[in-house]
Amino acid sequence: RGNVVMKKLLGILVLGLLLITPSKADDISDFEIEGMSIGDSLLDHYSEEEIKTNIQDIYNDNEYAAATFTTSNDRYDYIQIHFKTTDNKFIIYSLDGIFLTENIKSCIKKKDEISKQMSVVFSSLKKEVRDGKDMASGHGKLHGVVFKFDSGDFAEVICYEYNEEYNKPDHGRVDVTKKELNDWIIDKAHK
Repeated sequence: RGNVVMKKLLGILVLGLLLITPSKADDISDFEIEGMSIGDSLLDHYSEEEIKTNIQDIYNDNEYAAATFTTSNDRYDYIQIHFKTTDNKFIIYSLDGIFLTENIKSCIKKKDEISKQMSVVFSSLKKEVRDGKDMASGHGKLHGVVFKFDSGDFAEVICYEYNEEYNKPDHGRVDVTKKELNDWIIDKAHK
């Protein structure tokens, strides 16, 4: 029975990805996750109070912030959105659809299925496989596929496999991210 449920969930996740992603990859803002796109104002989807209530304190630098929202659909358990902290319009710089799985093996299986579909959708983009790559934080390993735009922006499906001592649940993400935000995360966010 659990296998049937997992197959249905995977089918819904893949179908959802295909329904929200156009067939031609010209610009990162062409893609939607939960009806939102890079460059949109988060205020079109949440109130300022909801945004501020859901901001997570996860970075040492405060140029950008991340807000995480619980979803009520079958595709994602959470949506995480990054924006500049000084921007009163809360313009979106990244969107992550986060899905929880029983274990890393089931996450990787989902990731493989989704990445096959993404390879068709993003056939004109550079593709980088990151299976078993160490996390920059040292907290575990990454298993994923990244599709890169010429601008440096990217879309990816990735599983996070955390070390046992880090005590954080393994999970998967489907995301789109602006290069500017990614550079900040690498260079400043955790310094």
